[in-house]
Amino acid sequence: MSQTVTVAGAGMSSDVLLATYQLLIETTLESSTDEIFLQRAVAVLSAVPWPSSGRCFSAFLPAPDGGSLSRAAATTGAAACRPCSEASATRCLCGRALLSKERLLCIEAAQGESPPCDPTGAGMHLILPLAARGRVWGVLHALVDPGPSPGERERSFLIQVGRLLGLELRRRSGEREHDRLESQFLQAQKMEAVGRLAGGVAHDFNNILTAITNHADLGLLKAPPPSAVRRHFEEIIASSERAALLTQQLLAFSRHQTLSPRVVDVNAVVTELGKTLRRLLGADIELTIATGAGPASILADPVLVEQVVINLALCARDAMPQGGTLLLQTARAEFDAQYTRAHPAVAPGTYLCLSLSAGGPGMDTGFLDELGGASDPAREPRGSATLGPAAIKDIIRQGGGRALVEVSDLPGVTARIFFPIIERTAAAASAAESSFQLSRGTETVLLAENDDSMRVVIGEVLRDLGYQVLEARDGREALALSTTYGGGIQILLTDVVLPGCGGHELHRLLGAAHPGIRALYVAGIMDNATERHGGLEQGDESLRKPFSPWALASKLRHVLDA
Repeated sequence: MSQTVTVAGAGMSSDVLLATYQLLIETTLESSTDEIFLQRAVAVLSAVPWPSSGRCFSAFLPAPDGGSLSRAAATTGAAACRPCSEASATRCLCGRALLSKERLLCIEAAQGESPPCDPTGAGMHLILPLAARGRVWGVLHALVDPGPSPGERERSFLIQVGRLLGLELRRRSGEREHDRLESQFLQAQKMEAVGRLAGGVAHDFNNILTAITNHADLGLLKAPPPSAVRRHFEEIIASSERAALLTQQLLAFSRHQTLSPRVVDVNAVVTELGKTLRRLLGADIELTIATGAGPASILADPVLVEQVVINLALCARDAMPQGGTLLLQTARAEFDAQYTRAHPAVAPGTYLCLSLSAGGPGMDTGFLDELGGASDPAREPRGSATLGPAAIKDIIRQGGGRALVEVSDLPGVTARIFFPIIERTAAAASAAESSFQLSRGTETVLLAENDDSMRVVIGEVLRDLGYQVLEARDGREALALSTTYGGGIQILLTDVVLPGCGGHELHRLLGAAHPGIRALYVAGIMDNATERHGGLEQGDESLRKPFSPWALASKLRHVLDA
């Protein structure tokens, strides 16, 4: 048993109470962690000359789920005070105090219950929930030796001590939550700044790429086949397309990208991502890529397809902290009427199956399981390099796909994403696009573009196609040109954001002098400036940078003929 401290008299003096309370308050100012705070508080209480028999104190903190208690502090040097290190909240007196928020004073533990200290003889258990604002933040347990029972003043003092400790634990928890939220806010500000920088770089680079690709395409059209000059132009165009993919990845990172669905060869996308994925996954993840035979073309934005693949792979990596295997493969799948009756969200037809199978020791399948079920956007990861299940499923829906997840018999999980397959190959789509060089016209186009290189090359392309072109650097100049020009203007080709007057406002003002004038908006990124000028509204015809002369000719003809 612990050493008994005897004090003359049956009560506690006011000086003792005041000194003890003052020492406890001082511990709140000097302690760094909850454990250190409770250790110092227990040391102060253990040094008090209690009128009743000697005692030993233990302090416990609840687990986040409230299902168990772990020891944070205990009286030292008392042989009889041997508290457990952890206790279930439903199987001990301290757990009862935690769950019921009630003070317990028991001469003996109730039958079937086990107090957190190992009693070697008869004694009294005094358990105080350290509560504040309706929540228990910890538990203080006192094991009193046989002898004089604690008096009313002594019990009242301990109750006040419990309130003090509970308020301090609550204050500390609030400070930690405040610090966590402040850290998240600062991190979000940093990411927003990086996103704005990435979006700005991508916007300027897209303007440069548009000028490069259009000049190269014009040169390619005029170069005699076959010749070394044509090969040089083709290499310039191919390099520009690879650079355009990098800018789209920057825009995807900064969440400024605009969707541009086109025929995409998923086999080519997956194969191209192989090197990037191996670098991101690390040496402890064995990656295997297997692409199916035959066409693997879908109608989607290639950047979004890359986002899905990369984020699924990263989430699988995070679920395998001890390493493992990752299989990424593509194949064709046929959904007949019988299957679609059981899965109403899927229409009969031919689909491309993009599957990712992951497995490893200690793998956590929770993320991919949630991808196949109902995911809550509020539970999306914060401060993570990956997107959450809701975000990934939203990307899949934008591409017209559907995600299914299967848990294997072996440790692991397989996620399968199905996209409606397009029988036309990406190469055929590119060849079809090049036929738009024949899409010519004689209408008058008012071109409003503040970037000089963009305006010059677009004007040259349109004149080569037979259009009459009026070039303006900003909205004011465009309005002045429309006033002085003697003929009619059939279409406005403009950026959404222009100095002096936004694209939508310019189109509205031009409508008074040129009724029925059409508008084709050139879109780069969707940033705050774009949103202030109305963004891209439903029904707007737009063309995303960078674009080729064939894409421009096709889209312009489409708007004029609609």
